[in-house]
Amino acid sequence: MDITRDCKSNLEITTSKPIELVRSGNQEFFRGYAVVFFNGQEETEYRIMPNVRERISRTAFDNVLKNTPNIMAWYNHNEDFMLGQTEDGSLSLIKDDRGISFEIPFDADDPDHQKVKAKILKGFAKGASFQANGNTSMKRSGNEFIRTIEEITELLEISIVNRPAYRGTEAVVRDIRRLETEERIRRSTLL
Repeated sequence: MDITRDCKSNLEITTSKPIELVRSGNQEFFRGYAVVFFNGQEETEYRIMPNVRERISRTAFDNVLKNTPNIMAWYNHNEDFMLGQTEDGSLSLIKDDRGISFEIPFDADDPDHQKVKAKILKGFAKGASFQANGNTSMKRSGNEFIRTIEEITELLEISIVNRPAYRGTEAVVRDIRRLETEERIRRSTLL
């Protein structure tokens, strides 16, 4: 039996897609994907626990990208390492069929950009991440749970990160425990 539950969540999702340093004309850019949408393939979902998979809906970012005046890019979720922002054009976010890509023009005069460039070239910075608030649904299917990010209501920031791993499992564990409790109560009322 499948159980579906809607909930609000504070999210921190990390992709393990590589961050690139690319050149276009005389300008270098940090480029990558902060978000990868679920497309039916295993590489587009995240196993956050042995029995929990997470997916991002293709429409999850539609409203927040249109209605957020300024989204920032940081390094390792640290606001002291500001890399860019949409407000002044030093961060571009582009939605395509794959997900949400970003592009940050490299500023050779910015010490934070110099540090991040060195970490990308050394292979230390291995992915991207975002922090957001949003609405998720949780569905139980057999012995597994599938959590889907349905809508991002507030995009706090994106980050280039060294350790692309999901660290927000506490909220998921609470959601799963709540689902299991609800299922036990439902079963006991049927007996």
